[in-house]
Amino acid sequence: MKLPILLAIQPNETIFSFLVRWNKYLGFSTESYLFKNVFDKNRVRIHPYLPTQLSNLAEALEVEKNSLLIDHTLYSLFAFFNPSIREKLMKKMLVSQHTVTNITGIPSAKLSLTFGHKWCPVCVAESIKQFGFPILKIEHQIPGVIACSAHQVLLKQIICGDNGIDRKLILALSNSQSQKANQLAIQFSQFALEVLIISRASEITDLRKIYREQLSKKGYITKHGYIRISMLEDKFSSILEEHLNVTDHHVLSALRKKSFLGPLLREKTSFPAHPLKHLLFSFWLFDGNADLFIPSIPKKIEISPSKLEKPRNFDDEIICMLREGKSMNLIEAQTGKSRCAIRRIAELNGLKHATNEMHYSNAIKRAVQRKALMGIHRNKIAQELSVGIGYVEQVICNTPNLSEWRKQLRHQAKVSNAEKTIQMLVTNNPSLTRTQLRALAEAEYALLYLHDKERLFSLLPKPLKPTPPNCKK
Repeated sequence: MKLPILLAIQPNETIFSFLVRWNKYLGFSTESYLFKNVFDKNRVRIHPYLPTQLSNLAEALEVEKNSLLIDHTLYSLFAFFNPSIREKLMKKMLVSQHTVTNITGIPSAKLSLTFGHKWCPVCVAESIKQFGFPILKIEHQIPGVIACSAHQVLLKQIICGDNGIDRKLILALSNSQSQKANQLAIQFSQFALEVLIISRASEITDLRKIYREQLSKKGYITKHGYIRISMLEDKFSSILEEHLNVTDHHVLSALRKKSFLGPLLREKTSFPAHPLKHLLFSFWLFDGNADLFIPSIPKKIEISPSKLEKPRNFDDEIICMLREGKSMNLIEAQTGKSRCAIRRIAELNGLKHATNEMHYSNAIKRAVQRKALMGIHRNKIAQELSVGIGYVEQVICNTPNLSEWRKQLRHQAKVSNAEKTIQMLVTNNPSLTRTQLRALAEAEYALLYLHDKERLFSLLPKPLKPTPPNCKK
């Protein structure tokens, strides 16, 4: 359906704002007529910045669906800070009939953000004067933003959900006077807007690398490349204490109680974080310069032909020398490798070598290998065979695949112990639910969940049927 140009969706307008105007233009008495024609449902709740079923809306308006997704939602901002959900989030927002907040991790962020449609009194007044109707802007819906950077006033909010407008298409905008925003909130709002613009045009970036570069400049990276996390957390906590007016007070209180910087910056133990956490941290780290998120283009480096030469393969050289019967002293002098390294290469490749150091019979060596293969601790092996622990470690290291085998044995032992712990808890506490059992043995539960989920669920009691809040009987 082609709308008049004046009533068409405006640049950066929210989907909810447009649907309110469209419903009024069509003259429907209730929202259900519009919802049924567009979404094939009588009741639809329109999320302020992550609405779904955009393909249906794009088809009804005869516009490009990606245009609605990028320019009129916060999809690009959430995908920018969490690239792993980019494809899934896009698909769900285009076709799903259900909310996408679980995909984005909003509930697990545990931030006390008010759920509603935010608007600037001055922006709304200008849109009414220019077009004859109010327009809500998508940049004002960025979580944590409390000010309009263009007019430097505080944003107002229409509460959504069960206690708010719920699924109604109305804009109950108050006529109260606008309040001046503090300078810090204005700067943060402008920074968030610039990041949103960058996220629309930028592909996946290595955020941790960008953060580490700026942390290094501020002295929070050691000479060995480690983050001074305690110092950083103390500093950022004090910054949040000083800058109470940058965003909602409830949000700052939640962030001060539990540190989120470690998972945000570490590689091995990192997990996706809410965009507001990225925005607050980068606002301080970048000193309000959002351009630092733009990935720099690496300079073309001319490599001399000498650098392109194939690196020297010492292993092959040592193997050839050993087969030729050369002594350890000669091999050490010609390659610069230690005798321990030469001996290891020889034993890994089944080559005999003559050395008086740490010399034990083949029977002792095979005994060490057998006990190591059974997973016995190296200290116990050394004690039982009356050999040095260094020799035991050397045999284990020099026997092909033995180290990996022992690693697998240790892993299997951990899984087996976790299984026994869960089974014992279930047996001794038959009345406990899955959640309660998990709280009693979180480490064991997580280990089994990652490595043997089927076995874990077979041990646990049957899951209880979820009870919705405020359920009417």
